[in-house]
Amino acid sequence: MVRRSSGCRFACLDSDVALEGTIRNWTAKPTITAKIEANQMDLDLLIPKGQRSPIREFLETLAATSKVQATASIARGHYKHLKFGSLSARIMIQDGVLDLDRVFGQSTDGEVAGRIVVQLPRKEPADAELSARATGLSVEDLLKLAGGKKEESQVKLE
Repeated sequence: MVRRSSGCRFACLDSDVALEGTIRNWTAKPTITAKIEANQMDLDLLIPKGQRSPIREFLETLAATSKVQATASIARGHYKHLKFGSLSARIMIQDGVLDLDRVFGQSTDGEVAGRIVVQLPRKEPADAELSARATGLSVEDLLKLAGGKKEESQVKLE
């Protein structure tokens, strides 16, 4: 059985999102294929605040019961003080894992690329691995993201 979504659009604060997708094998282990697009997105909205959030519950359920393959693209995104254009990623959710791969975006001064893998056990703390490459971004901008100051930081190169 195949359910095809005709798509939906919604807005939250100054962000907008359009979703389109297909669900196969609904009665056993659903396989979901989706495309997520946004003209403008505040990436901070995607990070849960506090103990538990409805999005976390939803992601845990998807990771435990389904297989999700999606692409995401954001024309203009921002996270705190950084602005990005042409932000994109491939998203895989299955077997208790959320994998954001091929993450790529352009900022006004450079580029960012990376991968985030999050273990999502139900009702337990998540465990995440992040690998990232930033080129052309200032050290001050990166330290602001981490909440540090230039004088307090140490950089170790291997």
